[in-house]
Amino acid sequence: FGGRLQASADGGESWEFATGEIVPIALVSHPALVSVLYAAAPNGLKISEDRGDTWRSLSPQLDGGAVTALAVDGSNPASLLVFSETLGGLAKSSDGGTTWRSIPERFDGSVVVHLAISKNNQDTAYALTGQNAIYKSTDGGHSWTQLR
Repeated sequence: FGGRLQASADGGESWEFATGEIVPIALVSHPALVSVLYAAAPNGLKISEDRGDTWRSLSPQLDGGAVTALAVDGSNPASLLVFSETLGGLAKSSDGGTTWRSIPERFDGSVVVHLAISKNNQDTAYALTGQNAIYKSTDGGHSWTQLR
């Protein structure tokens, strides 16, 4: 809002500007730790451990290029998926973002703008591209099938 991140501590009744300066492409909260946020950003993947007041790079592997989409596995927060310019597309981390493994799916050359991991089955993930194509993975993001 107005180029600044805002936060609410009362379910959206009131809002305050976070003191941290970040312009996220996407925000994802940690499934268990309320103070931890992840931000897909124009210059990499960022993490805040204080509700958005300060940010640091989560992984040097992703620095220097846009991360356009991010998903955190709700049942295993150490498992993350990103779409990263630096890594040339989709990548997965199994260690909380310390290291990343590229996944060769190219989504017909389109940029992924949203990623989601199923709450009911951590092996099921979905990707939405900038061309409004929807893809599904049933093996933890290793292979993808276009649904639409």
